[in-house]
Amino acid sequence: MSSVILVTGAAGFAGSHLLDLLAHDGADLVAWRRPDGAPPHEISGTRWEPVDLLDRAAVAQAIARLRPEYRACIMLRHVEGYSYEEIAETLELPLGTVKTYIHRARNELRGYLEDRRE
Repeated sequence: MSSVILVTGAAGFAGSHLLDLLAHDGADLVAWRRPDGAPPHEISGTRWEPVDLLDRAAVAQAIARLRPEYRACIMLRHVEGYSYEEIAETLELPLGTVKTYIHRARNELRGYLEDRRE
């Protein structure tokens, strides 16, 4: 079997299971990981390559442009890992409002970063 390239999603349970299956079938694997982290899952015959697909400065600038309430929700969700319910409780907002803010913030971020997409 020829080499298989997997993206950072290989770090999760399903990705790890897929890596195990492919390695068991004799595939030579090259998987991507974040440059500042260790390989998320050790599998014999797998080579983990550091890849950074984000321009972190551009993302930080885009986040800074968000309305404060959008920025708070996005940071709690995607940086701190809070659930929607935890964000609603922390910010004392209705759950629907939190979902709306996160949806709108993602759309704004997508627009701010559109020129960076390839």
